[in-house]
Amino acid sequence: MKSRIAPLFNTYLVTDLIQRVVSQSNTYIGIGRNTSFGNTDANVANVSFSTNELYSVYRNLIGLKKVLAADVQPVIPRIDWSANTIYDRYNDHDDFYSYERITELGTVNANATTTITGTANIVASNVVVGNGTSFTTYVFPGDQISVNLATKTVISVTNNIHLIVNSAFANTNTGGAISLIGNSTIVVANSANFSTNLSTGSVVLIGDQTREVTSIRSNKVITLNTGLVYSNSNIGITRRDNTYPYFANNYYVRN
Repeated sequence: MKSRIAPLFNTYLVTDLIQRVVSQSNTYIGIGRNTSFGNTDANVANVSFSTNELYSVYRNLIGLKKVLAADVQPVIPRIDWSANTIYDRYNDHDDFYSYERITELGTVNANATTTITGTANIVASNVVVGNGTSFTTYVFPGDQISVNLATKTVISVTNNIHLIVNSAFANTNTGGAISLIGNSTIVVANSANFSTNLSTGSVVLIGDQTREVTSIRSNKVITLNTGLVYSNSNIGITRRDNTYPYFANNYYVRN
């Protein structure tokens, strides 16, 4: 079960601690041990709770100061001003502890028929040989392709210039155009590079539709968890990341 301290409760804990320190207990800060521990962590003994260890703290003390109300003050992280840094504009609807990062990835064809680079030759009944094509980058078993308006389902992709479809073509062709038929769950990149910028589970925004990436088929083809409603060619795609640092926004600047 997830657990998270909300900001208001966090503030309550800090305020309550201050009140207890200054009014309900004798709290002191001391300094001691004027000899070096050494240069490595191995020289520092493990902490143990024993009578001897407790008394050793007092034996090594050089000075003590009682903590008073004037000595305690809640603070926020200090953010120093620096050139060429963009600071956040305050908005009372902003979440202090999280924000949504939008990363532009480029353009894609979404649920749209995509023309594959190069041409295709039908040299046998169900064999397609490409000329200048990249079948292993764009086409996968189960996809549908079209060669000279004849639509077939891909059975296997041998390499970038050779694949096999499910049934024979009626005619042999030389130099025919080849297209990947639109599929609502498949996104084909134009300028985007998926392998570098996405991973399984990433959330992407394509036009105004938000989807989750279920697989990275290649640096140019991904599969989504549900189909896209609209078909688009050369539309922008962005990655959305929700981040939860301790403080998400640079509101406070010390000049």
